[in-house]
Amino acid sequence: MKKILMVAALMTAACTVQADDSLELIKMLGSRNSISATFSSQTKNAKGTVVSVQSGSLKLKRPSHFMMHTMEPDETVLYTKGSSVVYYDAFVNQATVFSKKDLYTSPFMLLNSSDKKLWSQYKVQSLGKCYSLTPLKDKTVSKITLCFDNSRINELTLNMADGNTTVYKLTEQSSTLTDSDFSYTIPDDAQIDDQRK
Repeated sequence: MKKILMVAALMTAACTVQADDSLELIKMLGSRNSISATFSSQTKNAKGTVVSVQSGSLKLKRPSHFMMHTMEPDETVLYTKGSSVVYYDAFVNQATVFSKKDLYTSPFMLLNSSDKKLWSQYKVQSLGKCYSLTPLKDKTVSKITLCFDNSRINELTLNMADGNTTVYKLTEQSSTLTDSDFSYTIPDDAQIDDQRK
């Protein structure tokens, strides 16, 4: 259940910005057509206690390919497939399918987008090598922070409304990806929960 709530939080964040800073950030994000990286993440609660540590790989390719494959502590895969987003939890052998159009405000999927309508939902402020994105509508996420090393994202922080903070660190980055890098085969015996409307 916790994992499903975490996915829902990741996938439903929405935010807006000063025009100059958002255009600058969109330009920086658009400077690379694709990103492949290893990630490690740590989630702390409002008291600063570590409640979760994860690691895996992250792949993005413009305009709409995304895959986050968590290997530790449990295997989960969150990825786009056509007009859908699939979340597979290997531990319970269940795949939940969402409509991409309903979830396109995810902080990670936002990294692939130049859609002005989407970006108008965020207040973006430049902070030197980082950018702060504050949601204007959805309040699941209170703030997103993206930090760069040159033009590469090396850290993404999600401050949740419930007080939890998750920091994703990206390493071992490359920018050579093909569409086939985003394919994942769910076991035939997996339970499917189709949330598409």
